[in-house]
Amino acid sequence: MKPSRAFKTRRVVAAIEMVGGAVGVVLAVMIARQLSSAAHLQIWLSLLWVGTPFLLSLAAGILLWRDTALGQGLSLLVLALQVPVVINPSFGYFFNSGLALRVMHSPAGWSSYAELGSQFHMGWAEAVSGPTIGVNVAALALAALLLAAIPTDEGAGPIAGNEGVDAHLPADRASSNQQSSA
Repeated sequence: MKPSRAFKTRRVVAAIEMVGGAVGVVLAVMIARQLSSAAHLQIWLSLLWVGTPFLLSLAAGILLWRDTALGQGLSLLVLALQVPVVINPSFGYFFNSGLALRVMHSPAGWSSYAELGSQFHMGWAEAVSGPTIGVNVAALALAALLLAAIPTDEGAGPIAGNEGVDAHLPADRASSNQQSSA
């Protein structure tokens, strides 16, 4: 039997998350090795902070590759974390794991940034003249594709409606549920 388009879509998203997560973890480890001579607790905690989103991406990709409901939900969370781009004089945040196409607006006008790779930035007291607000269009598109590719039939993941709920209930609760929904 030929794999469905939805299955292939979930596999593509999973691969992007796994590669992006692995690249981010490797970069965090490389930075840790370079800074290991200055092994202050603050440095190690910040490296753990930087590596966490990439570990989350890697785990989401692995679980989505296995086609689990947890992988579907975790992947949607990881993609949602990649959508916002906020940079202003007091705070800055952006994150991408594997793929980014940021469209942003700042006092200088509209701009875009594309990347195959992994980045995580969160900082305070940014050295910018004004606010920059944007979205990672690639993460938004992957989230929409993944939502469309998540099965909604019986036994589906966390995104399903009530169609599959009764399959997981004991027989007496399932029949009362069907009567109350009629």
